[in-house]
Amino acid sequence: GSVVVANPNTTTVYSVLGANGSCTAIATSTVDVTTTPTLSVNSGSICSGSSLTLTANGALNYTWSPTTNLSVSTGSVVVANPNTTTIYSVIGVNSSCMATANSTVNVISNPTITVNSGSVCSGSSLTLTANGATNYTWSPITNLSSSTGSIVIGNPISSENYTITGADVNGCISSTTATITVNPVPNMTISPNMTVCPLAATTLSVGGASTYTWSPNIFLNNANTANVISTPSVTTTYTVDGLSAAACSNTIVMTLFVNNSLVVNASATNPTICPLGTTSLTASGATTYTWSPSLTLSSANGSVVTASPPTSTTYTVIGATSTCTNSAQVLVTITSNPTISVVSSPSIICNGSLTSLTASGAQTYTWSPAATLSSANGSNVNANPITTTVYSVSGTNAFGCLSSTTATLSVVSTPTISAIANPSSICAGQTSTLSAFGASNYTWSPASTLSNPNISSTIATPALSTIYNVIGSTGTASFLCTSSNTVQVTILPVPTITVSPQIVICEGQSSTIYAVGANTYTWSPTIGLTNPYAASTNLSPNGSGTFIYNVTAVNINCAATETVEVIVNPLPIINAGSDTTINVDNSLVLYGTGNTNVGFLSTDGTQLSCNYCYSLTVNPQNTTCYTLEGISNFGCRTTDDICVTVTKDWDVFIPNAFTPNGDKNNELFIPVGYGITEIRLTIFDRWGNLVFKSNGDTIGWDGKKNGQLCEQGVYVYQAEVLSISGTNLKKTGHVTLLSRVK
Repeated sequence: GSVVVANPNTTTVYSVLGANGSCTAIATSTVDVTTTPTLSVNSGSICSGSSLTLTANGALNYTWSPTTNLSVSTGSVVVANPNTTTIYSVIGVNSSCMATANSTVNVISNPTITVNSGSVCSGSSLTLTANGATNYTWSPITNLSSSTGSIVIGNPISSENYTITGADVNGCISSTTATITVNPVPNMTISPNMTVCPLAATTLSVGGASTYTWSPNIFLNNANTANVISTPSVTTTYTVDGLSAAACSNTIVMTLFVNNSLVVNASATNPTICPLGTTSLTASGATTYTWSPSLTLSSANGSVVTASPPTSTTYTVIGATSTCTNSAQVLVTITSNPTISVVSSPSIICNGSLTSLTASGAQTYTWSPAATLSSANGSNVNANPITTTVYSVSGTNAFGCLSSTTATLSVVSTPTISAIANPSSICAGQTSTLSAFGASNYTWSPASTLSNPNISSTIATPALSTIYNVIGSTGTASFLCTSSNTVQVTILPVPTITVSPQIVICEGQSSTIYAVGANTYTWSPTIGLTNPYAASTNLSPNGSGTFIYNVTAVNINCAATETVEVIVNPLPIINAGSDTTINVDNSLVLYGTGNTNVGFLSTDGTQLSCNYCYSLTVNPQNTTCYTLEGISNFGCRTTDDICVTVTKDWDVFIPNAFTPNGDKNNELFIPVGYGITEIRLTIFDRWGNLVFKSNGDTIGWDGKKNGQLCEQGVYVYQAEVLSISGTNLKKTGHVTLLSRVK
């Protein structure tokens, strides 16, 4: 039968024999038997939050379920991280056979860690106890008694959070945090030690804590407040215990010294003052002070007062502290202001000059304005004002008393001479105008080459480069200020120019003309020059004939001119003819004309049938240009191109009948056309027998086979035509042989 069912136990090759009549053939079919896989997979236990790698073996492909908390759902190796104990099933497949295995991942809960926290005062410690695990690790370990164990002692400098990591017997880990809050001890302040009179009521103050306890509790109005009043009869040292709101304590101490003797001192900041001056009076040693006479004081009471007596005065101050009193005196003396005089040497100067100012009658001096002085202080200074200036000098004596006076310094302007030469550089024989500015009178030197040496503007005609000096003056006959300046007139040499010799070129050619011997150049006319302002420039005249070029060369401002003659010979006039188009199997006659001897050249170097002939027959196989050259008697060469476009057109015509009857008309059967390089012709009779095949000598069929004329009828031809363009054409058709037609 064509269909059977196979159920082999092992891989088996079956053969089938098929028959069509008496013809038979055999084919085979292989049934592969694959064994069911034997699967194995690991199980295990993990701590909550951890993962386990599951590996299956025994099959080629694996699929896992459930896929929750698995890294992938397929493959032999997966990573499981379930939250609770989970049974995973894996299906293994070999080809179409499969098996199933289970893996149990047991999830063990992590331990619950507890630990105490608390508060301590700075410098104290706290015992921390952890529970819920087997082993413990503490961090940070700074200021802890140990880094491991369930019980540690912490004494941090400031509040600190400690992390406790605990592990149980299964190796599962959890962590928690304990906090030790560090409360600072109070930073206490107290009234300074002091000396008081017996039984004087003195207020003492303490701060920095919340509650206070004073001891000993004697001479005090209250022993438990921040401010207390003490009335001691003997020297007493008080100790104050302070407690903060967090119950942290500190202690501070102060002493009240009891002394029955009171010493009062009085002094003046400046015992000697200037008229209408003031000074500060200072008393010390007591608590309150009373001054007299008080009429010339800023106040009658206080430890510091200001005195402004019109004459020398003795002041008395009475000081009191509780039950203690005493007095002291201070003398304020009135002195006189200094008398100042100034000497200027000299008292008239030219601006830009110096003079000396000398002051006397005081101890220290201050000058103004200070901008034009060598110094703003001192008894002797140098002045260099630009204009007449009144200087003021203030002087103080040893007691700081002040006086002032003035000194006038007259200034005559010193002229600022400006001198110019226009132009400053001239050619030999030219003139320059010398001009000076800034003064009233002028004197020029040397005077021999000047039109007038005693005016501000004069004409100079030096033969050589010359430096001229001008002196200018301003002021009066009794006091005259002068200044000078110089200006130079430079004589420039006229350049000596060397230019190109006569140049002879052909029309359309270029050449270089040059000039040397100067700094700048100008050529004219500029037509045909690439750069008319260069020492050397490329020359391309337009047309033929004789051209004269002038060059003006300049060294700075001095110029010279030279000429260059350029002869341009005309090009010969030739004509190669008009461009044309021919087919590749045609030829063309080239004919060149001109007013001189001409000849054709090959542009690609191909040898011509007649080299350098004015008439030439060509048969190019590809589009080609030919160059006609003409050279005149001056050696001037010109060319003209004629380009021949070569087409590669072709066609073939195959007749459908011929009459090889000996009348010399239509005797051969042969394809005809143009642009053809080769024809290969084969003739068959109607039974497919070969009748004729062309060779190198015989192309057309004359109607014969083996020298005998074939019978009249229809024959089959095969024609293979090769064209000049490289295209091959194969055609098959019928041709009728009519041998009996006359």
